[in-house]
Amino acid sequence: MTVPDRFLGVAFAAGDIVLELDSDYRILHADGAVTGTALGGAKGPLALPDAIAADDRPALHGAFDALSSTFRSGPIRLRLPCDDGEMRPFIANFGRLPHRDGRYYALLTSPAHYGTTASLIDHLVSARNRPDGGRAMLERLARLLTEPSAGPADDGVPHRLLTVLETLGDDDLNDAQVRAFEQRLSAMSLGGQGAIKLSDHRFAVVQEDTGDGAATRAMIAGLGEATGVDVRSATLDPSRALDREDAVRAIVYCLQQFTEDAQGFDIDSLSTNFASVIREANDNVSQFRRVLSEGAFSLVFQPIVTLANGMPHHYEVLARFDQTEGQTGSQANGPARPSPYATIAFAERTGLIAEFDRAVITRVIDKLNQIDDRHRPPRVAVNISGRSLQSDPFVTQLLRQLARHQRLSDRLSLEITESAEIKAPETLQSTINRVRDLGFKVYLDDFGAGGAGFRYLKALRVDGIKIDGSYIRDAQRSHRDHAFLRCMVGLCRDLDIKTVGEWVETPEQAAMLRGLGVDYAQGFLYGHPQPGLKVTPRSAVG
Repeated sequence: MTVPDRFLGVAFAAGDIVLELDSDYRILHADGAVTGTALGGAKGPLALPDAIAADDRPALHGAFDALSSTFRSGPIRLRLPCDDGEMRPFIANFGRLPHRDGRYYALLTSPAHYGTTASLIDHLVSARNRPDGGRAMLERLARLLTEPSAGPADDGVPHRLLTVLETLGDDDLNDAQVRAFEQRLSAMSLGGQGAIKLSDHRFAVVQEDTGDGAATRAMIAGLGEATGVDVRSATLDPSRALDREDAVRAIVYCLQQFTEDAQGFDIDSLSTNFASVIREANDNVSQFRRVLSEGAFSLVFQPIVTLANGMPHHYEVLARFDQTEGQTGSQANGPARPSPYATIAFAERTGLIAEFDRAVITRVIDKLNQIDDRHRPPRVAVNISGRSLQSDPFVTQLLRQLARHQRLSDRLSLEITESAEIKAPETLQSTINRVRDLGFKVYLDDFGAGGAGFRYLKALRVDGIKIDGSYIRDAQRSHRDHAFLRCMVGLCRDLDIKTVGEWVETPEQAAMLRGLGVDYAQGFLYGHPQPGLKVTPRSAVG
């Protein structure tokens, strides 16, 4: 057996049709199961794009484009017309050899012999429409960039680059242009699976490049020209910025910020400052991990009072950072502490919030258990992120923890925060039911802050809601806002759901809420967050 025969045998072990193409993608040689297809019946030179279904050509051109910067591309799905009038589907992979300039090779495999056919896509689904908000897609993309083989280029060895793209003038594009753009982008990505749609007009793609990235940048520029889509992009090399753990979380954070057009994460900023931006994100992830491992946060408690008598009903547990437990006033002076909101928002975006929620509820339970039998623990409410409650491992551990400490069920309740991030209310309701079956109450925080508030009230059966403070603030100044607040409170009363008004700062606001029938209130009128749990002798409460 000659060397070419041996290589041909290897190719047929993996596929059904082997093609050799010239630089214009004309078929020079075709071997294998070509009989009865457009490849077998061609008279004279035939270009591969002309031999396949027209709808598959954008993906094919994307795969060819990718070969300008690396040695392999695909898989993509394409269809060959057959003599019987049917379209026969294949999965296609492409390659080129460094010593064979101007020659390309294609391996076409029947879907029946290809295990990943189902994962190949015709168009990109926006990450925002995924049940988890696209986090799994972002993490998969980030892992492609952080695998050991994804390091900087060395002697022509392919390395991996991240390109972020923004399409312009989307309103003027037709469906065919959008489809062609997305097919071609997907096909030119690493393994045909390295592109994601971040939002309606923002994308990210991982590609291999054997050089300094110039070929990849030219490829992206050609993508816009070929599809008629105006594109702005930045091609980035994470391998030069990331050399520590938590790189995946840092990349995910940067992509989320780019998706939301956050300050400092636009195309121009990323193009010039990507290394420093992603290093800072990576450092912040590492710093937050130290907060978790060292327990470097404290808990403070803000009263929530019964409006009818002004007496504390329970306390919301809030976190503070870089402050020793129990410090207050002049003891806590020194360098400015990180904003709790900013720190927790960062944990939300980097996927660390579940670990933080677990640490907080564990500390609260420990504090309640440390109160001796002569005193009655106060009621407290612990914030749990909607993101955390979409994590199966977190939910499993939470339910086990609550079951072990079920005796605290009349002292401890949960407040679901970041409800706008809840993508599957029906799944969350199952978790809420199990928490309530254990005797613990569940509140929905910041109700009305997002457009999904009333939808969640219909989908989720909870014990109470906390009305977003903006409604209380605006209801005093606007008849319209007052009407919304009145309807909200009335609906909750009809559903037997308790209501808590937030941001209560004046006696007039408190009087308004009492008049509307709100059950509880929270705000500076009744007290600022303070360290330490206030306990009551059991004899004083009967």
